Amino acid sequence: KCNIARFHHCPPQGVMVTNGSTEAFYFLAQLFAGCRSSIFTPSFAEYEDACLAYGHDVSFVSNQDIHPKQIFDSDMVWLGNPNNPDGKVVDCEVIKSWCECNPGTVLVVDEAYAQCCRGFHSARLLLDTCPNLILVQSLTKSFSIPGIRLGYILGNASLVQKIVKIPWRINSLALAVGNYIVENHEALTTFIEPIISTSLQLQKQLEAIDELTIYPSACNFF
Repeated sequence: KCNIARFHHCPPQGVMVTNGSTEAFYFLAQLFAGCRSSIFTPSFAEYEDACLAYGHDVSFVSNQDIHPKQIFDSDMVWLGNPNNPDGKVVDCEVIKSWCECNPGTVLVVDEAYAQCCRGFHSARLLLDTCPNLILVQSLTKSFSIPGIRLGYILGNASLVQKIVKIPWRINSLALAVGNYIVENHEALTTFIEPIISTSLQLQKQLEAIDELTIYPSACNFF
């Protein structure tokens, strides 16, 4: 937790380590049980599953209908950024505008694929001025450790501290791996750029096939 806080230059009170990003979604849905949630689609199914598990009134917003001054008629908004499955990226300025235009709405932004997308900028710096913004990060995608189950929440300290934590959620192996990754982050991410380049090359080659329609993505998936 302290290593993550130092890495992101934020207070430890605003960090919560989780058993993968999926646990983070369920913790956040539990914190706002029974509220109204809007989910940008297409999206990772666990956003909806977590919301329904805690009695949310769920509605959906197409990620083709994004505009900076969007007003949400909901208590929570869920966004994958970069998005799974289509690789769509929402600019930080748009996220900032949403937070400012919807002060009574909590915006949950899942940045699990942040490392896997060329030119992506995390909304981390917005946390200092947007108390209704919560970021969910995952170490399992970029570092190929899905079985280790390690992620974390970044957000306003007063909000993060309200999350009900279950004891002994993170095993010692996951903690050791997490500390190693944070302390050696730059050296461990050199493999990502070649993968993204290969993805872009494959997209271009597939696009030349008349029978296929390719939806472009700056991520390692499309």
